[in-house]
Amino acid sequence: MLATTSTAAMAQDASEIIVTGQGNAVVTLGDSEVTIREFPQSVTVVSREQIDLTQANDLDDVLLQTPGLTLFGANEATYYARGFQIGTLQFDGVPIDVYSAAMTAPDTALYDRVEVLRGAAGLWQGAGSFGGAINLVRKRANPAGISGRASVDTEGAFRFEADASSALDTDGRVRVRGVGVYDRTNSFIDFVKGDKVLVYGAFDADVTDSTSLSAAISYQDADDVPFPDALPRYANGDVLPVARDTFLGASWNQRSVKTTQIFGEIAQDLGSNWKARIAATHLDSDRDSLTLQASGAVNPVTDFTGGRMAANLLSTKQTSIDASVAGSFNLFGREHELQFGANWRDLSNGLLNGSQVLVGGIDVLDFDPTSVAEPTIAADQGQETTDSDQFGMFAATRLSPADGLKLILGGRLSWFDTVYDFVYLPFPGLIDDHQEYSASGVFTPYAGLTYDLSSGVTFYASYAEAFEPQDERQRDGSFIAPLTGENYEAGIKGSFLGDRLLASATLYRVKQVNRAQQDPDYSCFQAEIDNQPGRCFIAEGAVRTQGVELEISGRPVPQWLITGGYTYADTEYLRDRDGAGDPTANEGQPFASFTPKHMLRLWTNYRFGERFSAGGSVSYQSKWTQSNTATYSQEGYVLADLYVGYDVVPGVTASVNVNNLFDKTYFTSISSTAFGNRYGAPRSATFTLRGRF
Repeated sequence: MLATTSTAAMAQDASEIIVTGQGNAVVTLGDSEVTIREFPQSVTVVSREQIDLTQANDLDDVLLQTPGLTLFGANEATYYARGFQIGTLQFDGVPIDVYSAAMTAPDTALYDRVEVLRGAAGLWQGAGSFGGAINLVRKRANPAGISGRASVDTEGAFRFEADASSALDTDGRVRVRGVGVYDRTNSFIDFVKGDKVLVYGAFDADVTDSTSLSAAISYQDADDVPFPDALPRYANGDVLPVARDTFLGASWNQRSVKTTQIFGEIAQDLGSNWKARIAATHLDSDRDSLTLQASGAVNPVTDFTGGRMAANLLSTKQTSIDASVAGSFNLFGREHELQFGANWRDLSNGLLNGSQVLVGGIDVLDFDPTSVAEPTIAADQGQETTDSDQFGMFAATRLSPADGLKLILGGRLSWFDTVYDFVYLPFPGLIDDHQEYSASGVFTPYAGLTYDLSSGVTFYASYAEAFEPQDERQRDGSFIAPLTGENYEAGIKGSFLGDRLLASATLYRVKQVNRAQQDPDYSCFQAEIDNQPGRCFIAEGAVRTQGVELEISGRPVPQWLITGGYTYADTEYLRDRDGAGDPTANEGQPFASFTPKHMLRLWTNYRFGERFSAGGSVSYQSKWTQSNTATYSQEGYVLADLYVGYDVVPGVTASVNVNNLFDKTYFTSISSTAFGNRYGAPRSATFTLRGRF
């Protein structure tokens, strides 16, 4: 939470620390640079080594290995922790709104590690940070090094990676790095495939002994045949009697995503143990798609559902700047730490769309994706624009009132403004929509403490908040109060075996209040009569999650690497009322029913002698349920993966990964009866040759 080392040095050194699982591993979430033991919240770090050995090619793959993380969604996955969405990604601690972006899941080839915080992260990210934070720590330029990878799997997919660094001067003060990726995906689902080209360049320089400069740019061009809304269900919630590889789209389905991201950072040592940092990132992304997808619950008598053909053009531009100063000071004969800073984000989104109905619909039991002619659809029916600005100032101090005791106090002031417009282009003004919502000077407090029970065991406790403005209005026309989330947690973190093994146990409770509810004293029907449409809400709903998190990571012995954890999450609607003020059927029920109560994720690798290594993973999650027009569930299941590697010569490793070893059939998503029911991948194997020189 407070800076202790230069960012450039930390970025190069921390990955080595984390790979060994040491208790003094550095976490860089937000503007923090503290060890995992010093961070008074639940944190997981996925190392570069784990990413490589598990073939985790994008962020979705990484988070599927992370304890307590749930991926949910019909198309691009949405990330959840403790039942709440994680709506923002950090890149080197600089936040970007990903769910408004026309981008795919970030490719891991550009990053040294991924840091995941579970619990409210409003101090660093501002609005909408109830579930936590995910920080991708990008690769910096090293003095020298070359690595590469080639892999092919049993579905016919293949991937090539190249990564090279070099110093541009004799003393290594000026360095460059380049990464290139070509990825050909071939899904187990019929017709679904894709191509991706990714290039990345980084420049790092020690301008002086106290000033460092870092800059990077990445460009990605991805084209695929998508299955955006996956499978529907029967209207009663029953699963369709179709194979896992069933594709209810058209053979001409197409999507193109082009993304450019620019990074920049200056770090300055101010002397007397004080440092300053300013970092920025800019994201420019465009997505163009034309798809046929099933639309609507399936009639159990006819086995037919509707079909919708759609053209979409989505463009996103985001800029985020973060600046901070951190250091230490002496007071009452003891050393304390202080950090303060500000960050600003600007988002501009534009969406054009058009669609038409597939005449005759889709027979889900007998459909030929090549039988539908490619339509001529222009994205000229609906136009949506979103412009959002967010600014915040934050400060935090880590006080040391006694040996082994740290008291952390912090806060943030946030300003948030969003303007949304919709225009129906064939008849402008007929069904247009204009919304504005904002928040000004919202204070987000933070408090925590750590106490060293021994040289290797630390007790911690913390209180954190997050908020999110809402666009519902009250009877007087004003916006209802922002959603507010409170995160309470306490636990123990221990570092053992000479700091080689880190273990933690956490108890937590998250409560979110001010959820929009209909005003029982002023119905939405009456608001329409009074020509005040939509001005019929109050902020009175409440939900909560409480649970336990257990985690372990590190090397019990030098040749054995293990990481994983068990999480228990119990979610509940505390207050949910209808327009008459009476409890709905939700009240007292789980509010995030897609979050399994029990999850276990465990990964390990063991090196036998000089050349041979073997490992794998086991994951379990309990039954989870979804309810809308019907109620249906995914029963609990266990998945197992296997890894075997052999060093052909020093620096060159041949390996095989077997995923879903026992070929379990399961759903990764069950969104509704109309769409979003996506099967997990069947058993497959990936063969890889990797070199590092």
